[in-house]
Amino acid sequence: MKFTKLAMGIALAMAASTSFAANYIDVGVEENEITMDDAPGQNGDFYQTYVGFNFEPIEGSPFHIMGTMSNLQADASKNREGWNRLRRQLYVGYKWNFGNLTFAPMAGIRHHTYDHEAKRRDTEVRFFPGLNYKVSDTTDIFFGGYTSLIPTRNVDRSGETSDYKEYTDYKHELEVGVKQKLSWGDYFKVGVFNELDTFEDRIGAGKTEMDQWMIRLAYGSQVTDALFLEGIARFDVQRDNEYADGIVRDEKRNRYGVNFNYKLDQDWNIHGMAYYQTEDNKDRLTGADAQYTNEKFVYSLMVRRSF
Repeated sequence: MKFTKLAMGIALAMAASTSFAANYIDVGVEENEITMDDAPGQNGDFYQTYVGFNFEPIEGSPFHIMGTMSNLQADASKNREGWNRLRRQLYVGYKWNFGNLTFAPMAGIRHHTYDHEAKRRDTEVRFFPGLNYKVSDTTDIFFGGYTSLIPTRNVDRSGETSDYKEYTDYKHELEVGVKQKLSWGDYFKVGVFNELDTFEDRIGAGKTEMDQWMIRLAYGSQVTDALFLEGIARFDVQRDNEYADGIVRDEKRNRYGVNFNYKLDQDWNIHGMAYYQTEDNKDRLTGADAQYTNEKFVYSLMVRRSF
């Protein structure tokens, strides 16, 4: 693909330049399998190919620049018009240490364009707080995630015209948690996570807000010198979808999976991830459980070259 080749060329040029101290380059693929019985247009698979990079403009500096470029393509032709998109992300970050407190903020943009609508686009302007406090040699408290304003150009949400209009949506994903290192070297993490999405000028059956609260768990282990495994689980406490006509439906979503990293040598690593996700579906008007399931299987594999 021209897109992938261009992105790879940019990343390699950065790594090769003597004026930069490159940290890594990633190349990967992700496959998503979605099943929603009796929900036309929602069944099907899609995949993403992507490249990513991270580098320090000044070697040894706590300042760094990172980015990714990915191409999402639906397998089924019926889904391509609504699903296919290009995603480009670019962020800058810095890190300060104040005793036991680490402040590593990052800011940047995540931009989407869509294959079937040249006029449709959205750009997330993201800020990541990146706070960590070291309580002891074995215990850390962290505050992670991001907040984002999303200038969006899309078809008139009122449905009155076919014109494209400008909107400003909002999203955040924020987590407060504890990481505990165990005596034999493994660790576990427990976090409270909130995701909030708000959409401007939706009407009728259009979704105006999604407010989600969940508990997130992780357990990590260095199984061998080369292999690291991390089990993950996410359990929804509440996930309210609110519509413009005032209806609110709690449709919980849970996820279970594993991450791994395998070190080939000092320069090359293979990263992977797999998870299974379930999601409640309720009739918008009655609140009754819908007569179809919503399941997703996601797999990804990435190769990282460090410098």
